[in-house]
Amino acid sequence: PMPTELLTAVGDAVHNMRSCLDSVAYELARQYLNDVMTNKQKGATQFPICEDGEAFDDFFESHGIRRDMYGEQEKKALRCVQPFAFQEEASALGVDVQTDPHHEFITDELYRLHTLSNVDKHRRLPLLAWYLDFHFWGNPDYAWQYAQHPHAEFKDQSLVGYLTNPGGGPVSSQVTFEFKLSLIDDPGYRQDLIGVLTRWHDYLVGWVIPRIFIVAEGNPPPIFIGR
Repeated sequence: PMPTELLTAVGDAVHNMRSCLDSVAYELARQYLNDVMTNKQKGATQFPICEDGEAFDDFFESHGIRRDMYGEQEKKALRCVQPFAFQEEASALGVDVQTDPHHEFITDELYRLHTLSNVDKHRRLPLLAWYLDFHFWGNPDYAWQYAQHPHAEFKDQSLVGYLTNPGGGPVSSQVTFEFKLSLIDDPGYRQDLIGVLTRWHDYLVGWVIPRIFIVAEGNPPPIFIGR
């Protein structure tokens, strides 16, 4: 069982990273409105994470207050880091990207972060589970067969798999396992907890936030951001 203190810390990390995006959206609105904002405008600031351009446009146009809180350059800045932005930019350059837009959306770092943050805010603490990350055995003549999918959730008394001898005879080799923790509610790929939190942080600090403010200053979206 996972300690509640660990789940709480993970929830705080996820929520803080998602909240920093809303702070960026607030700052863009504040700059556009020359630091003069009503309480309703302050309450309407939110960072959009949309599946396509239509949903992104609707995020502003369908909201009576938010519609006039951002200029075209601020909208471009928020748009350039959306899950669909890469395909839009590639298409504008004449590059045909052969990927499934919905798959790209549900595996996008921002969408995954947003999903986990909503779970933590509105439902419960984020849940963790053990998964099999690595295993090996000493005799290369033996074969391994999983009892369940290697990325399935393991619980107490779960059967991991079987070590067999295709040549017949008994098996006499110790199997070494390495398990890692993963976020159950993550809609993307199963990843190590520390690895995915670090990746989200680096993605925000090294790509998303710098790209937003570079575009907000009137520049084209950069392909690479150096440190």
